Amino acid sequence: MPDLTIHTASVCRSATWFKTPVPGSNGQNHTVEFGPSNGKYKYDWSCTCKGFTYRRTCKHVDAAKELRCGWNAEGDPGHQPDGPPDALRCPQCGDHVVAIQVAV
Repeated sequence: MPDLTIHTASVCRSATWFKTPVPGSNGQNHTVEFGPSNGKYKYDWSCTCKGFTYRRTCKHVDAAKELRCGWNAEGDPGHQPDGPPDALRCPQCGDHVVAIQVAV
C-alpha cells in the first residue's frame, strides 16, 4: 500500500463553506448552505425548504450551485494567490482563500 503525503492546498472559501438566500416560488427566501456534514470530512448541501427535507435535493440547491465559485488551486496551478495568508483572495470571485490539507 502506498504512503500518503499530506500537502496544503489553497481553495476559495466557498469550496469549504457557502451560504446564500435563494428566492422560492411563494415569494419567501430559502437559505441554501454548502459545508461540513456529519463531521469535518464530508461536505454536502442543505436547504431550508420543505422539499429538501423530504427529497434531500431541490431547485434552490441547483440555483445555489451556479452561484458558488469553489475555486481550487490544484485545478488551476497558474493562478496561485500571493501575499500574507489573511489577505489572500480567490482569483475568480475575490472571496477569501483558505488552506486545506490534502492527502496525495
